[in-house]
Amino acid sequence: GVVPTKAIIRIIVIWVLIEFPLTYRGVRLGAAVSPIQIPCATTKLYSDIPTQPWYLHPLFTTILGGLIPFGAVFVELIYIFWSIWGEYFYYVFGFVFVILINLVVISSEISMALCYFQLCNGNHIW
Repeated sequence: GVVPTKAIIRIIVIWVLIEFPLTYRGVRLGAAVSPIQIPCATTKLYSDIPTQPWYLHPLFTTILGGLIPFGAVFVELIYIFWSIWGEYFYYVFGFVFVILINLVVISSEISMALCYFQLCNGNHIW
């Protein structure tokens, strides 16, 4: 199916009537708030970054950060491709949505873990 043009126009109108006033109100409220007072003093002196272990090299963490989420969805992708190439109908689209949510969760966890490892080893430029 095709979505009717009237339905698309209604959604756009509802979005404009809700989105723009809320954005404008948020900007006005945010501008009226006093700035945050930081409770501690910071310095402009930069510390030296210690020598990083081999597993925190940017190339390795980039590859690792991509392979783990890809490995999590690879098996399901193989079943989808077999269905497409074998001219079968793929029935499990609800499961694909669960796999998508799984991919988002795994990607966010991997990015947080790799950032944590960099900061724990003194790399503040991560």
